[in-house]
Amino acid sequence: MSKYNSPKNIHTLKQNINTKFKKILEKELSNPMVKATHSWSVASEMIEAMVGKEIFKQWFKEVKPLVFKNNILILQTQNKFAASWINTHYQDLVENILKVQNQKYSCFFIAPK
Repeated sequence: MSKYNSPKNIHTLKQNINTKFKKILEKELSNPMVKATHSWSVASEMIEAMVGKEIFKQWFKEVKPLVFKNNILILQTQNKFAASWINTHYQDLVENILKVQNQKYSCFFIAPK
């Protein structure tokens, strides 16, 4: 076994890779658009599991994450009616799911211009 393949060196290499990966991930998630996409990806899976495939397909499938700023995730729906309906009927559910990621997170659904 060479000195480069020793368990100690392999462990150190893994730690260095993990540290670098975490820094890259933190930097990427500091981008408000990347953070919005990531947070919505996680939240939407949980929403689908809770409301079922049909309701998810009807109300959430076309939702697009726009930006995550000041702990508020802005999500765009397919139209004004959908934005109003989701904000009225599913806002609490979505915010509670987001709070699993961070207690300070909230969201708002908007219609396209």
